[in-house]
Amino acid sequence: MPLLKIPQYVIEDLERFISETYQDNVPISLLIAQDFILKYPGHGKNYDLFIINEVVETIFSKCCI
Repeated sequence: MPLLKIPQYVIEDLERFISETYQDNVPISLLIAQDFILKYPGHGKNYDLFIINEVVETIFSKCCI
């Protein structure tokens, strides 16, 4: 599970980023992950796009589907 590879504070930053940035139109998870890495380049250095994208998909599968 990708959530286990990322510390809780990164997941919280990602959840906050999604809720603050995408209130109406939510793009595909890959675009969210790219935007997140641009806003938080330190997280992008520690956790690659693939892992952050999987976390975004996991967050949406738990809360929105």
